[in-house]
Amino acid sequence: MNALNQQIGGDHYKTMKVQPLEATYNNFGYQGLRAAVYCKVDKYLRREKGALEQQIEDIAKARHVLEIQEEFALRELAKQQETKSQAFKYALDETFNGLGIPVVDITLEGITGTDFRGMPEFEETQPSYMWGKL
Repeated sequence: MNALNQQIGGDHYKTMKVQPLEATYNNFGYQGLRAAVYCKVDKYLRREKGALEQQIEDIAKARHVLEIQEEFALRELAKQQETKSQAFKYALDETFNGLGIPVVDITLEGITGTDFRGMPEFEETQPSYMWGKL
């Protein structure tokens, strides 16, 4: 479930095209979002408004803001992992290409790859060594 699609105590954020925490993330990145979440959680937990019901709602609001931060943290982690994966693949491609070695992808379906020095693309659908035949 997307925490940005929920709201505790009203709907004034849900009606916005871009919610304030989304704008903070877009403008200042994850560290900016963390700072904003810290301030919001602190505000909700320090409030001493009236009845116990209002205090319970403020605790729920603080928890909700932390759920939003968790979703952005997961998004940031996925971006970092994708960036590392792309950088690693690029480094491998550049290294092997420079050595004249074909770049190959091995999957359960077989082997595919391209030699960047002009050799034609090759494909083997069921290599014998992958299926236990020697």
